[in-house]
Amino acid sequence: IHPEQKTDNRTSASELTASIAGGTSQPSGEIVRRNLIDDYIFGKMEADGVPHAPMSADEDFVRRVHLDLTGRIPDPEAVRTFVASDDVGKREALVDSLIGSRPFMAKWTYWFGDLARSNGNRIGNDGKNLFYQWVYNALQINTPYNTMVEHMLTAQAVSNWYVGPASYLARWVIIGATCEETVHEDTSDEIAVNSAMHFLGLNLQCVSCHDGRNHLEKVNLWLTEQNRTDFWQQAAFFGKTQVLRRTEVSTARDEYSISDDGPGYSSAGESVNRVPRRGKEMIEPAFILTGETPDPSKPLRSEFARMVTSHPQFARATVNLFWAEMMGVGIVDPVFDFDLNRQDPNNPPPEGWEIQPSHPELLNALAEDFREHNYDIRRLLRMIATSSAYQLSAKFPGEWKAAYAKYYARKFVRRLTAEEREVLKRWIAAGAEYEGHWAYLTVARPEVAGRDALDELVRQRLEGEGLEASGEADRATLIRRVHLDLLGLPPSVADVGAFLADARPGAYERMLERALSSPRFGERWGRHWLD
Repeated sequence: IHPEQKTDNRTSASELTASIAGGTSQPSGEIVRRNLIDDYIFGKMEADGVPHAPMSADEDFVRRVHLDLTGRIPDPEAVRTFVASDDVGKREALVDSLIGSRPFMAKWTYWFGDLARSNGNRIGNDGKNLFYQWVYNALQINTPYNTMVEHMLTAQAVSNWYVGPASYLARWVIIGATCEETVHEDTSDEIAVNSAMHFLGLNLQCVSCHDGRNHLEKVNLWLTEQNRTDFWQQAAFFGKTQVLRRTEVSTARDEYSISDDGPGYSSAGESVNRVPRRGKEMIEPAFILTGETPDPSKPLRSEFARMVTSHPQFARATVNLFWAEMMGVGIVDPVFDFDLNRQDPNNPPPEGWEIQPSHPELLNALAEDFREHNYDIRRLLRMIATSSAYQLSAKFPGEWKAAYAKYYARKFVRRLTAEEREVLKRWIAAGAEYEGHWAYLTVARPEVAGRDALDELVRQRLEGEGLEASGEADRATLIRRVHLDLLGLPPSVADVGAFLADARPGAYERMLERALSSPRFGERWGRHWLD
């Protein structure tokens, strides 16, 4: 939920890029600042004296932008045509041709499906397919993102198999001991947690079980100010939301109805996946970011959707999410773990903490532009893809320093997704020209010189370090080692005598098998697992 990260995503992306892309002798040259992104990215590097990579080669850019916007590599003829063109506006033209194309819609529809975890075994295959089609259609007509979110949060349906956006809420239902039993408050909690994560960039998992104070001081300053009652008030916006499995149709189908006929949110409600609730009263809803309560004359979920999409954090979280997808790492990282007490450089956090966004002014500017242009996803993606910051090379001139990573001083490489690799496989199977690369080749099993592959691994490591292994232990040492390690007890005198007297081949293996078959083996490792 809130694990301690030993390596953050930015550091991982920086190290991966440095190991793969390497350096270049090409000088950085003069960079054209094409939009507000470049003003902030290159302005900060200039102010802090940080060098940056040169612009990417045409061959690199055409592949990158195809993969990022459509999830597909360009065909060879398209690459040759693009590289041969001397049109100074060819990169912008390519971006415009990709945004809105069928591959673009397919890639981002799949991306939304991953975000909402629209699995057939949770919302039914019919529900999953309809949700996919609904998202695809919304992207096709460039529906404003705030409208898409409102539709997902307010959907009502006799069946989520017939109302596309209803599957977003149905996905988070919590089922009890039987198929007929829906755990109402747990379902409200799940919707509250995931809607805050996806649309506000906030991780409320911890405070859904306990207060933040005395738990999250080393993790998130804002969350230390939130308590479980605050979370219950957020979840209470879904207290009237009734998500019921259509068991009258079939107990084997993941099909759900969604209505506003629920009983409300009880602080005494049963829980099957959280710390038990120990309250006694019904909870009235209040928005966790402002304390605003809903207009009693309007539906709760409509009021919640209005509060979410009109709050500045909605735009900030959204642009950060798409930025991370295109640039490799969010301006705030992780993207679903905003600490709202560490966002403003003019109001710095306590000593020992840093401002969370790498570029807080850029984040706010992108969010403001997103709001002013009616939450237009296509415009946002176009602005990122046509910026010089996005078009930098992954190759870096001179010495790369870890401190440069937060400046986006080079374009981070990324691993291909499973879907992108599958497309490549189909291309190769269809006869596309392909040069074998180590990342796609089956690993050959090396010749083993010792007893097994582990011996060979140790031998190679020792050899690489210029060391030699000691000789094999004598038999008395071996049986004592095996018994202590596997059974937790020294061998008996009889066991030692039998092993020392066994001169046949395979004596060690037989001794080992006897130890593994001993009841003491189970006792020793059972205690280990209990500990």
